[in-house]
Amino acid sequence: MKSARRIFSGLLLLLLPTTVCLPQDDSSHGLPDDFWTRFEVGFDRFMKTLFDDFSPEDRARLADALNGRAVRIIRSDTTIQAGDTLHGSVLLDHATLTVAGVLDGDIAARGGTISMREGSRITGDVRMKESTILRDQNAIVLGTLEQSHSRWIDNDDDSWVSFRPLRRPMPWTSETWTTAPFFVRYNRVEGLFLGLGTTKKYYWDGEHDFSAFGSLGYGFISHRWRGNIGVTRQYAIPSYTDAWLLEAGIEAYSLNDTKDPWIIGQTENTAAAFFLRQDFRDYFQREGFTGHVAAYFRNDDLFAEGKLAFMADRYRSVADHASWALFGGDRSFRANPEIDAGRMRSVAATLGISSALAHSKIPEGWTAHATAEVSDPRALGGEFDFEKFVVEVRRYQPLGVHDRFNVRVRAGTAHGALPRQKTFALGGVGTIPAFGFAALPGDSAGANRMILMNAEYLLNGDVLHDLSFWPSWLFRHINLILLADAGFVRTVDPSVSMLSGFGGIRWNDFRSDVGVGVANISGSVRAALVWRTDQSEPARFIVRFSRPF
Repeated sequence: MKSARRIFSGLLLLLLPTTVCLPQDDSSHGLPDDFWTRFEVGFDRFMKTLFDDFSPEDRARLADALNGRAVRIIRSDTTIQAGDTLHGSVLLDHATLTVAGVLDGDIAARGGTISMREGSRITGDVRMKESTILRDQNAIVLGTLEQSHSRWIDNDDDSWVSFRPLRRPMPWTSETWTTAPFFVRYNRVEGLFLGLGTTKKYYWDGEHDFSAFGSLGYGFISHRWRGNIGVTRQYAIPSYTDAWLLEAGIEAYSLNDTKDPWIIGQTENTAAAFFLRQDFRDYFQREGFTGHVAAYFRNDDLFAEGKLAFMADRYRSVADHASWALFGGDRSFRANPEIDAGRMRSVAATLGISSALAHSKIPEGWTAHATAEVSDPRALGGEFDFEKFVVEVRRYQPLGVHDRFNVRVRAGTAHGALPRQKTFALGGVGTIPAFGFAALPGDSAGANRMILMNAEYLLNGDVLHDLSFWPSWLFRHINLILLADAGFVRTVDPSVSMLSGFGGIRWNDFRSDVGVGVANISGSVRAALVWRTDQSEPARFIVRFSRPF
């Protein structure tokens, strides 16, 4: 229904400027001179309606209105006096806002100036387009600062008025963090799953000490309740240029979990399972609790995280229950594989850093993270004995006004006997899409060595805008994508060190594909054809509603 309303609204936006400019003089034998100009404006609005990001954060202004919190629009010079607090989001339009007190919310500025006096504070994000910010000593912005000059954001785009949450999930973030107030999912293990939840919040302003979060839901095919509940104690250390947040917390849970959230998000996988009878995740039951300590750092250009956690879990296999899908023909769901059941006690450490946080629609910069997990029954108890290490590096690189290059390298290794729910596998959506899901290594046991490389080149369709006949009003919203993927998995003696097992690798040991496709301006909605390079077979057609990395 929402999609239908979206398309209908886009068509109205397209038709409106064309109908209002039809010639009033019946003797006229042609359309008015500005007809095509108005048509292009209408088409721009239509394309934006269809192909802009679907992310909830880009609807924050509407969410403010729905929650009864008005968005204040400032079009004349305004001052927040020392000792005063202005609550709510602010849109600054070609004016000057002087902040001597506190702005408790986000601010977007277009053609404006934000002047922050000593000791003033803005608790949310600051997003600017053709604007400036002036800060005295000890003037604090607790959110993210973003200045937009790039043509990757359309000059006619009003997305400058939207805000991101105070902190977006990063690639290393646990999926339970992203739970929405009301959520729906569908998969072959639970069937339709409905739940309620509260997300974990990060109080960088220090005004709250505790953050409680949790979720509870029911699978209508599995007939099982699943949920989690947790609380963290936080201590914020804001300063003029950056902020630290220290945290200690505990969480208890009973979940149908997966080792595949990095491959495909829950929303996209739900759509694939519900509509096409394709589930790109494998599942297992995990029950227990986790305690952790963490430190987070952020400034205008960087976000970093370090976390140490102790996990006490019990793992069990889960069976398939659902077989229905709206479409999918005679296709059947893959059987959910067995795991190695038992009690696991482990310690996990995560380090992550990102300079791509400030770019909400089209990331630019570096993101890197590493995760190590140790399970030692002699020291920690439990029934499993292994060490596992995963590292991933991403680079989002603009090459010019119309093109950019994105690359990801991910590697994993282990020592000891990895349980099947911890092994590595490649193939399918999110890894090497021309191959079947988990086709490498080709058996359910998985592997203990892995290397994955993904690269994509995106060229905006407006690259030929100098041609007078080129329909920029259409192609500025479309990117051409050239992509390539390569992966390697191997199983070696579990007694050798984690650094062993990568020797003697040849290019022929990798499996790879190449592809070509089209996407929206940010690359988050895309369709592509991909071909295996090791043998001749028909291309696979893939459609994604999120960036693969």
